[in-house]
Amino acid sequence: MSENADILQLLEEQCRSYSRMFEVGSMQRKCIESEDYEALQDAFSEMHRIMDEVRLRQQQIDPLSATGEAAESHMTRMREWLERLQDQRMTTQAVAERMLKSSREEYRQMGRGRVAARGYQAVSSALPNARLYDGTR
Repeated sequence: MSENADILQLLEEQCRSYSRMFEVGSMQRKCIESEDYEALQDAFSEMHRIMDEVRLRQQQIDPLSATGEAAESHMTRMREWLERLQDQRMTTQAVAERMLKSSREEYRQMGRGRVAARGYQAVSSALPNARLYDGTR
């Protein structure tokens, strides 16, 4: 295979990896929204595995130089995938931050409820020592 064909193959594999990263990113957001933390951990592991593949492939691409329309087309596709991934990451982060803020507020509300409930409880559960006053004593 020629050097140009090699780099085109590597660039195509990079584009497929970025596409897969986008799919995994969508899964991560769904896991966050549904609070499925076990599946979220699996999705993070998958994302890191793909990122490692991309890094290793990039090391193979760097010393090579591709020319021509096909290489430029792949580079454009990669840039577009990277922009989509960045947008997706920012959206997912915003969802996670919103959910965290909501959880914190719920926790604070529960704490205020506990304090209020304690304030309404009787000091003692024993019956009070009540006496009738008839005004003569």
